[in-house]
Amino acid sequence: MGLGPDAGEGNGTELQQAWVFMHELGHNLGLAHGGADSIRCKPNYLSVMNYSFSTKIIAGRPILTYTPLDYSREALDPLDETALDETVGFTVGGMPVTLLNPSYLLTAPFGPRPIHVATVGDPFQNGAIDWNSSGAIEAGKLPPRNLNNLGVSACNGDDDGDGVEDFTALAGFNDWASLKYNFRGSKHFDDFQQLDFESREVTNFDIREMRIGIIEAFDETIQDLPDSAFDIATSATQRKQDFHNALLGVTAFLKVDDVQSAVSALFRIRGRMDRLAGGEPSDDWIVKYRSRNPRPDGCSAPRIAAGRRTAAECKRWDGSDGRGGRNRQIERPAE
Repeated sequence: MGLGPDAGEGNGTELQQAWVFMHELGHNLGLAHGGADSIRCKPNYLSVMNYSFSTKIIAGRPILTYTPLDYSREALDPLDETALDETVGFTVGGMPVTLLNPSYLLTAPFGPRPIHVATVGDPFQNGAIDWNSSGAIEAGKLPPRNLNNLGVSACNGDDDGDGVEDFTALAGFNDWASLKYNFRGSKHFDDFQQLDFESREVTNFDIREMRIGIIEAFDETIQDLPDSAFDIATSATQRKQDFHNALLGVTAFLKVDDVQSAVSALFRIRGRMDRLAGGEPSDDWIVKYRSRNPRPDGCSAPRIAAGRRTAAECKRWDGSDGRGGRNRQIERPAE
């Protein structure tokens, strides 16, 4: 189990040590990386056992996501990756998650990359989740999406280890209700020696790449904002480019494990989005951040840049040439 690339040659921060200790203790208490199963990075499994929550610890502090260092306190309903319903989002026992649920307002990273973050019971979306990152909540069942494929080997969406990406029903789990305190009687131990519980633990490389994936999604979300979301609508193109350049700087810091600089840069960026962080409302570049243009999945400019679509395949509705900035909306190509 890696403490993260920011741990350096030392023992890591107190928060990192706490995360690793609770994670390994969970194995002793009978928990797997998916609770009752070994399926990794499930967005509906809100536990320190879940690899995807290691992405939130940067330089010893939670960044971009909020999930406490805890074992899961309730079993969220399964998410069928072959028939996701964005209007439903997360549920427990078929009922929407509300402030009475321990999972309310916790956050969960999900793929495919770039890694977006869902808020459980999001009051701004009436609990709905934009699973395909289109910028709109779509009615009906979505085409299959591999939510636990975060683009790294530890979370690649291969749920059964056969080397093939799987689309399955991801099950939630209540850790606290299922702990086995007589760990010496566990089938995973013999004479106090831990046997092969699962395949390898998450590595520093995995953690680094998942963090970068979250920054990529952050950038994509900003680029998808309409001009009216910015303080000066006529300067929206420049604002988006400035945010993009700043986030490229964060990614560059993360790639060389200069996480202190990455954190400082993130807080400076936040100061341009959040008046509470920046001190004065007048310095906010984004003033209507809950507004977002619908964008059919598969044809965003970042995905074109990553080679997932070509500019020729996607026709821009705003008349741009398909090669310019990452701030344009793109229409799904005709089938």
